[in-house]
Parts: sequence; structure tokens; C-alpha cells
Amino acid sequence: DLMMPAITPAAFMTLGVLGESARRASLASFEKIQLRETLGRYFSPNVLRDVLKNPEAMQPREADLTVLLTDVRNFTNITERFGTKRIFDLLNDVFEIETRAVIDTDGSMEHFVGDQFVAYWGAPQKQPDAADHALRAGARIIKELDALHATLEPGVKELFGFGLAIHCGKALFGNKGARIRLDYGILGDIINGAARIESLTKFYGVRQIITREVLDKAAEKPPVRYLDRIRVKGKKDPIEMFEVMINPASERFSIVKAYEAAWQIYAAGNFTEAAALFEKLKDCDQPSHVLLDRCRDLAGESPRGWEGVYTFKEK
Repeated sequence: DLMMPAITPAAFMTLGVLGESARRASLASFEKIQLRETLGRYFSPNVLRDVLKNPEAMQPREADLTVLLTDVRNFTNITERFGTKRIFDLLNDVFEIETRAVIDTDGSMEHFVGDQFVAYWGAPQKQPDAADHALRAGARIIKELDALHATLEPGVKELFGFGLAIHCGKALFGNKGARIRLDYGILGDIINGAARIESLTKFYGVRQIITREVLDKAAEKPPVRYLDRIRVKGKKDPIEMFEVMINPASERFSIVKAYEAAWQIYAAGNFTEAAALFEKLKDCDQPSHVLLDRCRDLAGESPRGWEGVYTFKEK
């Protein structure tokens, strides 16, 4: 004979509906978190935030970027001598170091291509201090790759090396590719320029090169040596390059000062006089060796309209 209040079934139904709504909301929230974590493995944090906030942000846009590019030395030789598994593991270790350095300095990355690594600052959000971020990332990458190098087995250690370049310029960023297969990243001549500059690290025997544009924009300027003024093949505008000096010893600065003085004489077109000065430095300084050979060649050619800009005839 117990009488149940009439409101009780309705209350139970309401609680059931609320419970199911809460369950679905929790599931949707969990799935959203999972999606974000999954996408986070494919997009840089800056890009992911921009895309989730505004899906239209993936449309191509132009920006002033600072680009960092690295390349592993002797990739083919390491692969041939130690196999694809060893070079695969080595590249993963290298990319781990480079990726963390870029993310920790608020940068974004292109997709990994072979042994080449490309990162950028200035997009999708504007970054007035992009050059400083890139320089800090570059310094950390070199420090940690040197630490990795010290742990390698003798054969790999002998071959492993890298070059690093930082360059500034305009580029497009956003979706690129085919309608059935898109990729998010940057596109522009700045990447080709950074790659050309990085390739010159090996030619000049230095580890890191930055351009005049990067140095001028940086608030915290690293110790540098004025390296050269060149024109790469197929380009009209010259590029001023600086070597970033990595943990330089005090005596290194006297060599750099002598090199820069000799370079000014070379730029003025006094090739014989400059060659005599580079001759004194060539045994302890690879860029001096490069400029010595060049002075000897130019002294014989007597180039017309010389303006201190050397044009490379090959890529």
C-alpha cells in the first residue's frame, strides 16, 4: 500500500537524460583531447593552435620568416658502412634534439625530408623576435648534437657531422600539394637560399652561417666573423654571410680580426696583397685558405667591375 510520489519517475528520467548527456560530453571531450594529441604529433604547437582556432588559417598567406636549416654530413657513407637501421636511429636522435630546441623557442617545423631539417619562426603568428629565437635554437642544437657526437661509436663518430644556416625573407605558409593529398608548410625562395648557405658551411669549413638580415634583426647578437659577400648561381642580389663562432678561444679572435682586415683588402680588389695576408692564416683557418685560392685566381683574371662580390658558378 506504499504510494510513490508522481514526480519520482519524471525525476529518474531527467537524471537519466542528464547522465547520458554528461557521458556523451565526456566522451566528446576525451575524443577531442585524443585528436589534439594525435594532431600534435604531426603539427608544430603554433600551427596546431592556429588551425584549431581557425580552420581557414590553413589557406596560403605570406609572412616574413626566419628559417633555420641543418643537414647531416656523410649521410650516404654512414648508410653504406653501417646500414639503414643505424642511420635511421641516428637521424631520429638528431631530429629529437632539433625538434625540442625549436619547440622550446616557440618555432614551427617543416616535415622531415631525408637528413635535412627545416624550422621557421614568424608564422603562423607574427614574431618580432624571430631572429633571436632562431639563434637560441641554433646554439642549443649545436651544443646538443656535439654531446650526441661524443657518445657515438668510433666509425660513426668519425663520419658524423652537420652544418647549420639561418636566413630571413618572405615566404608563403599554409596548405600546399594536391587536392587529394595536402601538406602544411612553407614555400618560397628563402628555403632554397637557406639550403645554399648551409651547403657553404662545408666549403668554408665552418659550422654555422647566418646572413646579414638575421644579424641585423637580432637583439642579442652572437659572436660572429664577417665571412664573405657572395652571389649564388641564378641570383642577382648578393648575400652577406657571417660565421657564428662556437665557443671561441681568446686566440681565435686575433685570427678573425686578421681575416676581416685581409677580406677588406680583397674586397677592394687588391688580390695580391690580400693573398699575402691570407697566406699567413691558411694553416689555422679554413676560410682563409678559401680566400687565398680565390685571390690567386682573381689576380690572374682581373675581373671587370669588381665590387667585392664573388659569384659562385655552381650550386
